[in-house]
Amino acid sequence: MPSSADLSRTGRVRLLAVPGLVMVLALVLVPVLALGARTFDSASLFGVWSRPGIVDAIGFTIVETILSTAVTIALGLAPAWALSHHSMPGHRFALAVTTVPFMLPTVVVGAAFLGLLPGSVERGLVAVVIAHAYFNVAVVIRTVAPVWATIDPMLVSAARNLGASRTRAFVSITLPLLKPALYSATAIVGFMCATSYGVVRMLGGGNATLEVEVYRRAILFGDIAGASTLAVVQLLVAAICLLVWTGKDRVVFTNAGHRSRRRDHPVARVVAVIATVVTVIPLVALVLSSMRSRGHWTLAGWRLLTSGSNVPGLRLDLIDVLSRSLLFAVIAAAIAVPIGIATSTVSSSRSTILDRVLLLPLGASAVAVGLGIVITYDSSPFDFRSSWWLTPVVHAVVALPFVIRVIQPVHSRIPEHLRSAAATLGASPLRVWATIDVPLISGAIRTAFGLSLAISLGEFGATSFLTRNDTDTLPIAVEQLLGRSGDLARLAGHAVAVVLLLATLIALAFTTRSRHSWSAS
Repeated sequence: MPSSADLSRTGRVRLLAVPGLVMVLALVLVPVLALGARTFDSASLFGVWSRPGIVDAIGFTIVETILSTAVTIALGLAPAWALSHHSMPGHRFALAVTTVPFMLPTVVVGAAFLGLLPGSVERGLVAVVIAHAYFNVAVVIRTVAPVWATIDPMLVSAARNLGASRTRAFVSITLPLLKPALYSATAIVGFMCATSYGVVRMLGGGNATLEVEVYRRAILFGDIAGASTLAVVQLLVAAICLLVWTGKDRVVFTNAGHRSRRRDHPVARVVAVIATVVTVIPLVALVLSSMRSRGHWTLAGWRLLTSGSNVPGLRLDLIDVLSRSLLFAVIAAAIAVPIGIATSTVSSSRSTILDRVLLLPLGASAVAVGLGIVITYDSSPFDFRSSWWLTPVVHAVVALPFVIRVIQPVHSRIPEHLRSAAATLGASPLRVWATIDVPLISGAIRTAFGLSLAISLGEFGATSFLTRNDTDTLPIAVEQLLGRSGDLARLAGHAVAVVLLLATLIALAFTTRSRHSWSAS
């Protein structure tokens, strides 16, 4: 039987999860339930499907998801194979660079391809598919390359010695071993493309996915009931897809010793270099687009950005927007990281139900959450829609699952005997935590802080519903500027996107410099 002291300590530990649970329940679960209530209370549950634009949005969502996923998987296999060669010079650099697009704000990716693609295809299905492939190819690399690296090359060599061609050896040996990783990559990429919002808002032109249609219904048409119905249906479909995916075979890693036997390959070097260059080209095009218009070099967009004056036709002070975004990012990180640390103390004890609740923001659509918050907190005594602090708090909720996923694995590996030894020597629980836990998870804390900053800076889905004239953030400014006609607005939009890119890269520098993996031996 546990002692009363143990029970008391367990109760105190569980209390650490309360702030995180309250945030997730108040800003994710309750708004989603409010959407459901609005759907079933309205007469639009079935009537919404006959309204103009709905069928087109469903069709475009299906088409762009299938095409984007297929193109992403096809393009990601070559760099995944190349980067599975750990003995290759520059392996870590190439892996880091090719992963960057997945961490970038979607509006930055959209702005980059607006500057790179020719005018005939810069908006529409082709542009969306290209941007999705650029954004998600890192998922294929990160999922498939580690598995590919563990496949024993002697298996392929044996097949070749028995007369099999390279293609047959790949199909009969390599591909079956890669199937679990490919299934996982396909599921994740498909989910990301189906729930894409920022990329389609930027590059879709007249096309809309279900998420974009939710925004149009709610904000442009005032059809809250119809938007709620679409949001709930999309959440249900996404939940079913995730449940089906979790029922599939997991990625299984074989003996890591095969990595040391995988020789450096000249073709792998070439493929890695090409992948790195292709990753960098859109970002270079973004920078150049902020200084070039109609074949001439100009700094008009940057002068407008640094002058502190409003953009013509828009009440948008870019200096205020920049400082506000940075402030919101710091506030979001200051909320998410301490709550994530406290929650990781509890979740490391394998509280399965708790973990699932805290990870709800990962599976919930940011657009649905934003619309749900607008619907839920729009009347007294919970009329928070006009409160400036609501945006950074929502950003913190979005970042919280990532913070937990970074800190919890490191925290759970701390040997209990270290804490016991400190307690035996008379240290209080708080001092044990400060002297044992914190130093060992400090690298993970820095990584979580950088991720929180980057996520807040780039959050666009929920923010597009919550923003007001005095709470605009950098992603909102980029979308507004690039959605307008005129060279000056376009130049300023690309300049703001460059600033957002630099701010995000600086935030991500925290994650690359941190060593959040440590040896417990």
